Amino acid sequence: MFMRTNLEVYLFWKLYLLAVDYAAIGNVMIQITKLSRQVFYGIYLGFTGFLVLNGDGMIVPFIVGPAAGFLLTNIFRKLWLRPRPFVAFGIRSLIAHEGSGSFPSKHAMSAFAIGVCTLYVSVPLGVIVLVLAGITSLSRVMVGVHYPLDVFVGAMTGAVVVALAFTLFLVL
Repeated sequence: MFMRTNLEVYLFWKLYLLAVDYAAIGNVMIQITKLSRQVFYGIYLGFTGFLVLNGDGMIVPFIVGPAAGFLLTNIFRKLWLRPRPFVAFGIRSLIAHEGSGSFPSKHAMSAFAIGVCTLYVSVPLGVIVLVLAGITSLSRVMVGVHYPLDVFVGAMTGAVVVALAFTLFLVL
């Protein structure tokens, strides 16, 4: 079982209760977390199409990096069967979600993987996508489906694996 630290639990409750106690903030976080999948898939598919049409060699790490991050995240989830906060604390999450494992966050991994991929293609757009990835990760905690460490490790997994893929494939 994966251990929670007092600081992590404290941060979870502060962020979650901010969304619960202030309906406007909660509603914004709900919309962000609900729209994030479509937004990031759209960004990823748009850049993938751009790279394919231009015959850019960056297409290989652009595809391999996020795929490797996804695989690694799924392996982590099998090793650490960490219950989601709404399950562990018996609270209501602000979005409908299954009670599957929460560590690490696939949303955070995907968002940061796509952000780093975008950064390699266009620094200004990459920075914007990484900011969106951070906001998405925050929303996952605030709606009650992840702990802060879940999104941090997911974000780092996506960012590091993609950076390694670009380093490996662009050097070869």
